[in-house]
Amino acid sequence: MCSLNLMLTGASEDGKLTSNFQWGVFIQIGGSVDKIEDYVKHQHFNDNILCIVVNDDVTQLTIGSVEELKKVENK
Repeated sequence: MCSLNLMLTGASEDGKLTSNFQWGVFIQIGGSVDKIEDYVKHQHFNDNILCIVVNDDVTQLTIGSVEELKKVENK
């Protein structure tokens, strides 16, 4: 997710800002959506990263942007 953020913000090692991408897609297979929600709430990520979480049994597919995940209230 950090690499996607760098690609979207345009930050490079030489300090030049070049943004070549408008959207990024982060796919997590297994695990929980809660961990991603907690992670993005405490980091500064571009809101144009789309997060897709596929549960282990593939019965649930969760799709949401980083912006939407930041807005989810604690359960």
